[in-house]
Amino acid sequence: MKQKLLEHLNPLRVDALPAKINKSYLDIEHYRAKSLWELLLSNEEPSRVLLHCSGFETAWGDYYALNILWSRAPQDLIDWLSVACSNTVGEHHRKRALVEQALYIICLELEFDKNPEKIEALLKSDASVVTWVGLHALKNAINCGNFSTDALSKLSLVKSTCEQKAAYVGLSTRQITIILMSNHN
Repeated sequence: MKQKLLEHLNPLRVDALPAKINKSYLDIEHYRAKSLWELLLSNEEPSRVLLHCSGFETAWGDYYALNILWSRAPQDLIDWLSVACSNTVGEHHRKRALVEQALYIICLELEFDKNPEKIEALLKSDASVVTWVGLHALKNAINCGNFSTDALSKLSLVKSTCEQKAAYVGLSTRQITIILMSNHN
């Protein structure tokens, strides 16, 4: 069934309902094109950015395919999303709508459920915007008491060059440590 759902999400599928062309307030290409380093330095929260979209243009079938994959096969959805985000998404309306909808679904659920398997899938992504969502989810899970500080070892899942990884881990660890210390005061 996973494979059928992933095939259904193919932006170039011939029998797919076309995405409605609406003016979206979210410039997903702006975030997709940034490096993880730039996203972390932006001081923006993924949930604030990705949960305030103007509306989605996907068909109901696409919406349910994304939801089912996220609930039953999160790593498969993240792998699909990483491929979708590997090049520009703004030129193809259906692809942009699917990426925006997927990120919305992911961020919304992470507001309520700090599932370790799903956070790990996000951290393993090749797409910086997806990893950014995962790092913030990890930080929020630690702040909410869902994870202990031992969960900082999950930062090793982040894919990048050795030099970048050292910088990301340093920044993320410092940010998380500051937040944890401020919660204990």
